[in-house]
Parts: sequence; C-alpha cells; structure tokens
Amino acid sequence: MNCILGKRYSGLGTAHQYITGDRAKARETILNSILPGAKMIPVSCLCGNSGNSDKVLANIDRWGLPARSVLCSHCGLIRVDPRWDDGTYARIYREYFWPLQVGFFDITKERFDLSVRRAAPFAQFLKSHVNLTEKSLLEIGCSYGAGLTSLKETGAELTGYDYDERCLTYGRTFTGLDLRPGGIKEAISDRNQYDVVVLRHVLEHFLNPLEECLVLESLLKEDGVLFVEVPGIFNLNDIGNDPLMYFNVFHTFSYTLSTLTGLMTTSSLTRIYGDEKVNSLWVKGDEGEGALWHNPKHSDEIITFFHSAEKKYKKLQHHGFVKKIKSYSQRLKNKYKP
Repeated sequence: MNCILGKRYSGLGTAHQYITGDRAKARETILNSILPGAKMIPVSCLCGNSGNSDKVLANIDRWGLPARSVLCSHCGLIRVDPRWDDGTYARIYREYFWPLQVGFFDITKERFDLSVRRAAPFAQFLKSHVNLTEKSLLEIGCSYGAGLTSLKETGAELTGYDYDERCLTYGRTFTGLDLRPGGIKEAISDRNQYDVVVLRHVLEHFLNPLEECLVLESLLKEDGVLFVEVPGIFNLNDIGNDPLMYFNVFHTFSYTLSTLTGLMTTSSLTRIYGDEKVNSLWVKGDEGEGALWHNPKHSDEIITFFHSAEKKYKKLQHHGFVKKIKSYSQRLKNKYKP
C-alpha cells in the first residue's frame, strides 16, 4: 500500500539533519545489529476493527527507522503495524533509546537540570488541577525523576518506577527520591495505592495498552486521579514544523483526545479534563464504554490535518531555499563588486 502522505514518507533515507553523533551511532546499531534479528508482530487496532480499510500514512519514522504507521478508518487511532517483538523493544530501550532520544550516551547533571526546567509546564498544570498537599503520587516511567523533582515543593509523597536502571541510579543521586525499578506490574506487585498516578509521555510507548490500562485502576485510591500526557496528533507545533517528525516507531499507538478517550473508557476510567495537547485527567468510572471508539469522520479529520501540515512544511522549505539563494547571490555581488 502506498503512503497517502506522499513519497517523503515512503522509504528509508537520512531522515533529519539533527541525527548526527551518538544519535546516528545508536540508529545505525539498531538498523544493522538489532533489527535483522527482530520478529515482526502484527498489531490490531484497539477499537477491534478488522483493519481492512486502514490507510498507510508512513513507512519511515522520525529517526529514519522502518515503521509502518497506519490509520484506522473506524476510530482514527494511528498504530505501528507490524511492530517489533517485545524483546527487541526492551533491548533498545535498555541500551540505545537514551542516546537516540537525547543525542548522547552520557547522563549529566546539566541534562537533568534541563529536564526539570522542561517539566515546569507539567508541574504547573497538575498543581492547578489537583491538590497535591500531603498526597501520595506515583509516576510510571519516571526516567531519572526530573518530573517528580518539579513537584517536590508541593509536599506530596513522591514515588517513581522506570525500567532504565542507569537512569534510576543517576536519578537517586540527583533527587534523593524513591525511584524503583519496573513499571505498572511492579507497582501493582508492591500493593500500594496512590492519590495521584502520572503517565507523562509513557502511554504511547505501551506495547499492549488495553491490557496495561485495564489494571491502572488498581493503582488508584477510590478518589484518586490519573494524569495522562501523550503527544497529541493535533498538536504538531510542539515538535516543529515537519509532520514527519510525529511518526515514531517507539510510539506504538498515537492518540488524539478522542482515541485516548476510547482507550480509557474501555478501561473503566472517566475523563474529568482533556485537551488536544494531550493533557488529561481521569478517575475511576463505569464499566468500559467501547461505543466511544466509533468515529469514522475522525480519520478523515486526521488525514486532512496531516495534508495541511505537509503543505505548510513544503512552503516553509521553499521559502527557506529561496532565501538561501538570494543570500548567496548577494554575497557573490558583494564579492565581485566593481
């Protein structure tokens, strides 16, 4: 199937100019040493649609890695199909995701401090919507604890889980917080419940989100609140002007507020706040409402949005090229001015 967004999304290439240094080394290792042994797993849409009318948006992702991103015509959810097997993802997350994401292998205090500053909007949002004073707060996928550090002043009791042992080791040194190895399963095994549970740019990485979200409720106290932040499709400005940057093989599912609501209500959670950024708040709710998935017009809205974003990108590229030519011509004129 051809990519409906055009040739730029169709095949492997150099992707983006910022993929240099350690980032480029990590990508080449993934391409040449890991992916040849990876198993490919077919992925069905979470809404239960057969997939016969799926539309292929891209065959490449922002890193220049192979990733077939398809759009469900039934609900508008984007997924990577097929995806790598769980073991391949686990190895890359453990050894190569950090340099691919950050740009270098080292974990430094300077980088941590930058992450704390970048977490300020998240902290401000959460404090403005939820009273955190003397509350217990859990973050799944906390990395080295920068997000939790931005909440220290609230007086909440802060706990974090992450699978990256290296990040956790540095994080404990930087923060002094209770940072534990693992994820949702390990948090449930510890048999604690929390007033607030945070999933900040984590849910889009879930390989089996229906299974994992179904158990989130057990981590919440009866009146607890779940915060979920994912990179919303209609919020492309957050990642620059290039819509190709949105596609990411590590984001096995990509959400709008509508499709995220389908997933969470299926998991017996009720939305109390949500925007297209996507920032959202959820509480324990009724039995799953699968009918909320059905939204055929949503896929058309998403395609229209991506086409519009691609036109804007090409226009900006053209203006940039023209500007460079004019600048070069002016330099030549000045150089050879009689």
